[in-house]
Parts: sequence; C-alpha cells; structure tokens
Amino acid sequence: MKKILSFLTAITFHFAAAGDACACGPDFENAYLVRGVKENFLSVPRADFYKEMAKLIGSADEYNQDAEFRKRLGWQARDEYKNGDFISSIRHYLEIKDVDSLYIVSRILTGSDQETVNNAMRDSLVRQVVLAWAVSKESTDYMLENEDEKERFGKILNAVEQISGDEDISTADKIAWIYYNSGDFENTIRWLELAEKDSPVTIWIEAKLLIMDGDIDSAIDKLKQLLPYFKDSDTDQVKKEIYSEIGVLALGREDYLFAFDMLIKGRYWEDIAYMAEKVLSADELEAYIGGHSKESLGYNNSDYGPGMSSIGDNLRYLLARRYMRMEMWQKAMEIMPDAIEVLEYEDYECQNIIGKRYDSLVGIKEKMREYYDFLTAAENKDLPSPAMAKNYFDAAVIMREYGMEISGTELDPDWFYYGGSFYVGDCLENRFALTSNSYTMEIFYLTKEWKSEWYMRNLVDLSKRRREIKMYRDFFTGSQDEENRVLVSMPRIQQRFHYRYVAAELMWKCASLLPDNDPLLVRALYEGGCFLKDRDPKAADKFYKELVNRNKETEFGKLADKKRWFPSRSEFDFS
Repeated sequence: MKKILSFLTAITFHFAAAGDACACGPDFENAYLVRGVKENFLSVPRADFYKEMAKLIGSADEYNQDAEFRKRLGWQARDEYKNGDFISSIRHYLEIKDVDSLYIVSRILTGSDQETVNNAMRDSLVRQVVLAWAVSKESTDYMLENEDEKERFGKILNAVEQISGDEDISTADKIAWIYYNSGDFENTIRWLELAEKDSPVTIWIEAKLLIMDGDIDSAIDKLKQLLPYFKDSDTDQVKKEIYSEIGVLALGREDYLFAFDMLIKGRYWEDIAYMAEKVLSADELEAYIGGHSKESLGYNNSDYGPGMSSIGDNLRYLLARRYMRMEMWQKAMEIMPDAIEVLEYEDYECQNIIGKRYDSLVGIKEKMREYYDFLTAAENKDLPSPAMAKNYFDAAVIMREYGMEISGTELDPDWFYYGGSFYVGDCLENRFALTSNSYTMEIFYLTKEWKSEWYMRNLVDLSKRRREIKMYRDFFTGSQDEENRVLVSMPRIQQRFHYRYVAAELMWKCASLLPDNDPLLVRALYEGGCFLKDRDPKAADKFYKELVNRNKETEFGKLADKKRWFPSRSEFDFS
C-alpha cells in the first residue's frame, strides 16, 4: 500500500452533513485541479455531529419535555462530568437531546487521562457519541499537525482497541475513518473488514484506498456506488463532491469528455473552467456546448464571475474570449454576450485615458466589434500611415479598457473569475510544477525583488516536485498529454493582465507609423508605457527610451528626459 507523503493541508474544508452518512460540502469552491491540493482529495470528509446525534436521539421536534426538567437534568449532567462521571453526563445530555453539550463533553473527555477515556468508552452510547465527535472534526490537519488533537485521537483509538468482545460493528466505519485520516492504513483495512459494507463511510474510504493503490477504474466504480445514498435535495453538495472526484480521476486517465461531464455535474466552477479553457480544444468545447441544452448543464452557485447563473452561458462566454485570444473574430462575435455587468473599480495607472468604471451593464459585443473594426482599419495598407496609426491607437485604448471582458482568461494568468482582483495561483505550477512568466512577475510585483528568499525557496521546491513528476505521474499530477494541451492553450503573452501587453503592442505599432515629435507619437508611447510601468517596468522601459529619443523637440519629451521616467499626468496637459 502506497502511503501519502504528507497531509500538508493548504486549504481547510468545512463539510456539511449529508443524510445518514459522511458529508463533504466545502463552504468555498473545492478546486482540486486549479489549487493542486492533493491531500484534500485523498482525505475522507467529515460527518456532521448534529446528524450523527439525531440517529441516537431522534430529531429535536420528537420530544415534548418540560423546560424545567430539561434545565434541571442539564445542570445535573454538568455536575457529573465535572466530577468525572462522563457516562452519566453523556447519557443525561442524550436524554434531553442537548447536542451542543454532548460536543463539549466529548472534547473534555478526550482531554482526560487514558484510563478515564477507557472507562467511559466501555459504555456503548458514550462510544458512539465520542466517535461521532471524532469524525466530525474539520480536517485531517488537526490530527496530524496539532499535537493536542493527535493525542486526543490516540486516546480514542487506544480505548477502542482495549474493548474486548465488542460486536457492535455500527461504529467500525468511524474507527476506520480515524485510522485512515491519521495515515495508519493497515489498521484502516482491519477495521473496514469489520464495518458495515453498505456504509457510505466504508465505501468512501475504500475508494480512497483504491486510488492510493493506483486502481483508478475500480475507484471510480466505487465512488459511483455512493451516488444512490444521496438522493435528497439536502445532500446535493455531497453528490457534487462525488462527481468532482470522479471527474478528477477520469481526467488523469485522459478520458477528457467524460471527466468534463462529471465536473459539470460537480458544479465546482474553477475546475470546470480549467478543463474548458486549458484542456479541451476550442473545437471540443464548442461541440460539447452545442450538444447540451442550458438546462442540462445546470446553474452556477458562485458569487464570482460575470454574473451569469447558467453554466452554459458562462462556458459560451469563456469560449468567446478564448476565440478572441485566438483571433478567430467571427466565432467570437457569434457567441459573445451582448452585455455583462462590470464591477466598480478605478484604474490609477491610466485614469485620464480610461477613467472610472462603475457597476453597470457594458455592451462588450459592441466593444469587441469596435476593436475589430479599428484593428482591421489599422492593418489596411491602402490607408495613409497617420490614419493607420490612429486606428492602432483606438484599438489599443479599447483593449486596455475592456481587455479583461473581451479576451481575459477565466483562470490564470488574468483571473477574470475574480474580476482580476486576485491572483489565486498558476495552474502550470500547481498541477505540473512548471514556472511561468505570470507567476514570476506576480512574485516580483508583490515583493519588488526578483530573487526574494521565499521565491528562491519555492523554485527549489518546484524543481524537486517537477523531477518527481517526470519520474512518475499519478492521478493528481496529470498526464503528459494533459500538460501539452494546457501549454498549447496558454495566451500568446503569458503575463497576468496579458491584454495590457497586447494593448501596449498596439501602441508600439501606432508609434512605428508616425514621424518624430508627432503629438500622437508622444501620446502612444506614453500610454503604452503607462499600461505596463507599475507591474513590469522592464517591459515599459523601451517605451520610455523611445519617448525620449524620438520626441526631443517636444516639451513632453524634454520633461520625460529630465525626470528619467514617465512623468505623472498632473505634470503635463495633453489637451
């Protein structure tokens, strides 16, 4: 049995309950493929303590106890656990159905000495309560990283192992869960053999063990067995988790369309977008969208993105921007939405040319058409050079202002999904341990150092992980074919806010068509440099040098030469 190297959990999941079994609903989107946290995928999700207790004591509306009686028995139970009588305390809390107190007492009990835990857990009801508490812990990092939690779980397992002649198999799956999430797979298997075979917890653990053994096909079949257990609407989140796990496994074996179909059912948009934008070809994605109705693709429950609830609409918009980056203008225009809502922000780099933007519907299809018309005119050799230059300038302004909306990548490097506000990570780094220009530039922008200590350490770690991937690719690192597909799909300019570089290139083309000291030349070189100077001063430097060298007779050129960099807008009036 292969063992996981570590359970270094970078993202903590908070799982919601699901029916009578384990649950797995992260409060935030669980992007296995994008964020690259293998340990989260291999962990078995926690149960919900309240629902576990409901199986012992019934639902809250099933009793009609006198309030004074509940209060009196509650105080009695409190005195009992304070005096070390945990069995009576837990039984009395069960009698008045006080789940919150049961959770607290379970924690206090497991913080006691081993003998106290052993004595209390010989009682079958106490054992069920404590094990329910144990499997409701939020994440494996508590057990394996936190010494206090490791000690608590060790006491529980020691107590269980010392109980001889225990024929109650109803808790065996929970004991296997604790052993599994503690990394003890030998004892996991031993307790799974005692557990109820139709327990969803048992099935889920068996699936994860199959994954670790490399038997992906059997693991997928095992995960499919879980789906019938979660038919109610309040278990939708669990079904999404199962579908997503199947999708990740299918992707690893290069079954791309099946994997995409499963991820669609899983509803985790970042992983859906990863496949749509980086793994599937544009033709494959277009065919998939065309073969499914909007209703069959479902709806997105994310607060982020362009504000479209339909996954189908989001996929069409993602594909339209992808076609824009591929310069397949007609295909892009056919599926580009007429308008989307643009979040409020103020662009300080180019405030005079772009200004402020507020929450509003922006006609992006019209902007895309204007961009295409300007670009087409700019490349018309029959026009005089000044006219061509002006069209390049106008196209650059649109690309800079609306580039995110008409051509931005959903994920890295632009992160349209978060409105460009956050750099969540780099798929090449997370999935394949490859560095990219966007990753390097982001580190520089954040640290203002090309070789910061953290960055250099991370490069060493990436190099080590890359060597391991090249030696052996497992289900989570992606195949060589997947890696090749991702590399081909990347924007021509692999920088965050790549469209700013496209806009700067257009300004450079504008400048190349104009004579020295021309007013539009000054403006084009200045704006092109401003598009880049704050995040990438090296790329902006050529604009500055050209601005000074070709505009020596202008006041602005002289001012730039004097300042040794781009003047601020307040220092010169372009009008």
